[in-house]
Amino acid sequence: NVGKSTLMNCLSGYQRSIVTDIAGTTRDIIEENVRIGELTLRLSDTAGIRETDDIIESMGVDIAYKKIDEADLILAVFDSTSELESKDFEIIEKLKNKNCIAVINKIDGEAKIDKDFIYSNIKNIVEISAKNDEGIERLQKILEDMFLYDKSEASDGIIANERQKNCIEKALSNTIEAKTILENGEMLDAVTVMLDSAADNLMELTGEKSSEKVIDDVFSRFCVGK
Repeated sequence: NVGKSTLMNCLSGYQRSIVTDIAGTTRDIIEENVRIGELTLRLSDTAGIRETDDIIESMGVDIAYKKIDEADLILAVFDSTSELESKDFEIIEKLKNKNCIAVINKIDGEAKIDKDFIYSNIKNIVEISAKNDEGIERLQKILEDMFLYDKSEASDGIIANERQKNCIEKALSNTIEAKTILENGEMLDAVTVMLDSAADNLMELTGEKSSEKVIDDVFSRFCVGK
């Protein structure tokens, strides 16, 4: 009940997530594409991470942990009107080396949270009141500073989806492996294999080479109706 769903609705511009005063309302993942300034983000509203005896909510917490490991960015929302609990300290420790913004919410209430501890452990922090739309412009500024670059041009290439990202990461990994093999003085055949794999991944990225798996993945996102 720190205000994640309220923040999700605030950024979405409409009630995308159900908001109540009952802790544990959000159990499943709620996702939405959100435009924030010059950025388009795919946000996932997860269950709040806390100790619970509710089996369904506990499953939601497990999914939230998985999302932390998968996400390119974590918005970790904390309740300014509550003291930090054991799970909060655990999450802060987990987020130290991740791309993260600590969002201290409910600044319109009486502050009880240990802000100094958060500031000493997380680089990017913003204090907001999601209910009153206060501090949202500051959050937008931090996001733009993290992801937008002054030197970028409209003609620059972008990574449009997860499939393209995976192709680039695989090609980079193959290239690094080829360089390592070469430096270790191993057989050139092994270097060639790695460079061929890198080329295959780049050709898959550009569409010059398409496996059945790629085609199935692309067309799985199409819906043909009458």
